[in-house]
Amino acid sequence: MLVTERYREELKLREASPDKIFYDGVNLSGLDPTIGLTLFAKDLITLSAESKENPRSWTRKMKWTTTTIMGGYCFLPPFATLLLVMADLGIKNPTLGAIQISIFVLAFALGPIFAAPLSEIYGRTLIVRTCNILFIAFSIGSGFAQNAAQLAVCRFFAGVGGSGGLAVFGGVLADIWDLKERAKASALMSTLLILGPVVGPACGGWISERASWRWTCWVPAMAAAALEIISLIHMKESYIPILLERRLQRNKRLHPDMDLYTVVELLSDLSTRRAGSFISSAIRPVIYLLVDPVLFLLSLYFAFVFGEVYLLIVTFPDIFGDGYGHSAGFVGIDLLAQGVGNILGLIATVKAHGIIYERQTRPDRRYNPESRLVPAFPGALLIVAGLFLYGFSALKYHFIVPLVGFVIFAAGAMNIFLAIQLYIVDCFAFPASAVASLSFLRFVFAGVFPLFGSRLFQTLGVDWGTGLLAFLSLGLGLPFLPLV
Repeated sequence: MLVTERYREELKLREASPDKIFYDGVNLSGLDPTIGLTLFAKDLITLSAESKENPRSWTRKMKWTTTTIMGGYCFLPPFATLLLVMADLGIKNPTLGAIQISIFVLAFALGPIFAAPLSEIYGRTLIVRTCNILFIAFSIGSGFAQNAAQLAVCRFFAGVGGSGGLAVFGGVLADIWDLKERAKASALMSTLLILGPVVGPACGGWISERASWRWTCWVPAMAAAALEIISLIHMKESYIPILLERRLQRNKRLHPDMDLYTVVELLSDLSTRRAGSFISSAIRPVIYLLVDPVLFLLSLYFAFVFGEVYLLIVTFPDIFGDGYGHSAGFVGIDLLAQGVGNILGLIATVKAHGIIYERQTRPDRRYNPESRLVPAFPGALLIVAGLFLYGFSALKYHFIVPLVGFVIFAAGAMNIFLAIQLYIVDCFAFPASAVASLSFLRFVFAGVFPLFGSRLFQTLGVDWGTGLLAFLSLGLGLPFLPLV
């Protein structure tokens, strides 16, 4: 194992009982008050594995409903990424235009640093819904912006609000799905996350040609408002410590004479935890990156590939619009090539994880979280091959050829995203914070890469500019993946 020593004991517990939920080394989902805690049994409030309140015992319909709603929270903010508003705002410099996108995406990096730890204090649903309201308010404000400065401010706060779903979804997956089915749920989340910046410009191009660009802000806001209503009706809290606290409060009202408590309070006083742990919770994602070299390396590679996705998306108008003469609406259709690649990568990766899980859970085998990274090997090679084909065929051959390269690249990227994400969710006791570490780096890269995209291709050309990205991907991905 290459997981930091600090988390090694937690990982042993997870390996021994992969379908249980642990909090600081205690299985919260299946506590039996007659075993190991007999001195406190009569006053201990637990949540059994068979309880309908236990997220792992929810019906499949409820689990998939929650997963789909969380997928919507992950889809809408990237969907709102603006590519086509620069001309209307009088921004002629491509770099200044890219800043409008970068500000929005960089806000995705900052939001999870606070939203993910808060979800582990106040619960998943409260945080994600509050963040969504912030996204709705500032998306509406973006549509009323009269200049680039106003748009930048509104887009930043809309991005912070939109990051709530991105911060919480990893924790929700760990809450409700066991290891066997988690890959499928994670695949849906990843697909919606990566399709957001693809479907958004595709729709935005046609909207901008037929109406004001401002509707590219208002349409996501209206969709987010509808999602908020659906969430209030159909989405339940999934975080075990919060569910235990709610059950505790109900029982205290029914039995005021009893000194009731939960296992979380055995670990630390809840009021103290809420009053004093926000700072430690907020810096937990940063600590994860600093103390765990494997998490840092995987997050770095994940972030680099994610940054490449955004860089290529931002340069599509130059290559396919100016270079091949496609209209804004048609450039949006070109971007759907990424969706095709993502779906192909999704199908292959989910199938591979299913086969690996079946082999890992045989009676004579012990579950090894590093097996999640096995499908990343072909993904790393597909990324390099796709970038070379895309770069060295763009503007030289029929536009279908670079799009095929982009499909190959997108398939490899989806492979990498799923493999690394599942590994991180499986390994850490606080999956929301671990995923926040990943989200922080990936959106920093996604925000910075578009700023130098046009200059990179102007200096080196599309061929060698993309070739440089391919060589860097090869250098970052291949040396350490075999070691994990």
